[in-house]
Amino acid sequence: MTVAIIPVKGRLPLLPHTIEQALKVVDKVICITSKGYEKEYCVGAEVSNMNTNVTLGKKWNAGFDMARAYDPDHVLFIGSSDWVSENWMEEMLPYSKDYELVGVRGFNLLHLDYEVMLDKKTLERKRSKAGPHSVPVKFRGARLGYWPGYHNDREGEPAGIGRVLSRRFLKRIDYKPFADNQKSNMDNHMFNLAKSYKTINSKAIKCLSISTNLWGNHHSFEDSDEIQDNGFIDKWFPDARRLMEWEEVKLINLEHGMR
Repeated sequence: MTVAIIPVKGRLPLLPHTIEQALKVVDKVICITSKGYEKEYCVGAEVSNMNTNVTLGKKWNAGFDMARAYDPDHVLFIGSSDWVSENWMEEMLPYSKDYELVGVRGFNLLHLDYEVMLDKKTLERKRSKAGPHSVPVKFRGARLGYWPGYHNDREGEPAGIGRVLSRRFLKRIDYKPFADNQKSNMDNHMFNLAKSYKTINSKAIKCLSISTNLWGNHHSFEDSDEIQDNGFIDKWFPDARRLMEWEEVKLINLEHGMR
């Protein structure tokens, strides 16, 4: 059995699509939420809700602890804006027999540009109310990029997105890849716990980090090298086209909505 764990905080319009993509690759998706309204966006996933102010490390660890009950052969490490191609596990699992952690060096990025069809005053009024608020939007275009991987002292380390963690690694660390009080630098902390790892270089698989001007993003598109699409999206992630069709989105108060 393979499991993916997704901590939820905002990005509500994207979340159901990320879960749907993940379920093409793994057997089960577990979502950890901190707001009651987030559950309705976790379509197809098992959900557990935590306190509002819980740290990201504790949120991740709660998801891994839930996964423990299924004694998974592997856990796929992705966030709420991360997609991997449908053949991802087929390429990764042969290496997982010999390594605790398997990943790839770089990843593609897709940035969606939307115009918010509200004036600033109206948007601020919506944001002043608790819970998600509906915002009319108009798609303006998309850009595709590629981040080639870590350099300097982290040269050769697999990127966070799409890492495959083996059962023996999970059991050895007691299903706790992060410190409970950890808020950032998650990829590096997990990597340092692994006794063995493999960074593979395969043209047969792709992974994608999706960002938009509608909310803050973990990965900045500006840190990548912009590339031409040349059929990339339609070949590897055709469902991403649906993200370009939004006419109304639900945003939470912490999200920008206008940038």
